[in-house]
Amino acid sequence: MKICHDNIFYNNYYAIKWLFKIAPVFTIYSILFSIITDVCILFEHTFMVAYIIHCIEFNRPLSDLLVFFVPVTSVIILRFLATPVVEAYIEPKVEEKINKEIQFSLYRKAVGIDVSKYDDSEFYNDFIWAMQDAPSHITGSLESFSTMVSIIITTFIVGFYMAFSDAVGLFVVLGTIIISFLCRLALNKSKWSYSV
Repeated sequence: MKICHDNIFYNNYYAIKWLFKIAPVFTIYSILFSIITDVCILFEHTFMVAYIIHCIEFNRPLSDLLVFFVPVTSVIILRFLATPVVEAYIEPKVEEKINKEIQFSLYRKAVGIDVSKYDDSEFYNDFIWAMQDAPSHITGSLESFSTMVSIIITTFIVGFYMAFSDAVGLFVVLGTIIISFLCRLALNKSKWSYSV
């Protein structure tokens, strides 16, 4: 495994690319699940409430409300049903596979290292630390990436909605996203510098 402590973007890119090779279906599922969760929350708590108020205000029939309500509710129910199955049966197997692949990768790396390096306690401690913490860093990169993609997509949805309903609100959303992205970047960087 190749880690560059100075470049947080490269490290996250490398971790996700490496994870995609080991467990492509799980990686795609994690990204999509994060997007679906945030989009559902957005529709459930924002657009659906606004649509219900709109239907009440203009005396729309119940069928108009159901056109929006049924699809959103169906996706939410499916998400709630899928989560326990994935967490109980799929995630443990994938995590075991990831851990095993990381261990093998580090052992292969260890074979090519000069034996005298193992007399260096700092190197040895770093190597043991890498063996223990590498899986959590890899999955953490996936979580961060999934969250970032999800934020970008929900921002575009909100921005599109705001552009047609409230142009001033669009600038508020854009400002919020930029601040949120910068905060996440700073938090991610502090996590890596703390662990190194």
